[in-house]
Amino acid sequence: MGVPIYKAQAQLSQLVKQVRDEKHSIIITVDGVPAAELQPVRALPAPLSASDVTIYKSLVHAIQKEMKNHSPFSAVELINDGRR
Repeated sequence: MGVPIYKAQAQLSQLVKQVRDEKHSIIITVDGVPAAELQPVRALPAPLSASDVTIYKSLVHAIQKEMKNHSPFSAVELINDGRR
């Protein structure tokens, strides 16, 4: 469904509700040429639980600790290692 930009501007609230309720995209046109697409938001992932956050923080801490124990490396060394 193509909607001229001047109509989209005047009816934006209605178009957003239509896209949300009917789960389909609307193409917004400028001078009859498609210019943008108004589409419904995909389902968002569930928020992390408190235990998930604790686990991830522990992992990040362990990775940071491990990285401190190793000497720095360069991109050249990584490339050379990859060629072996």
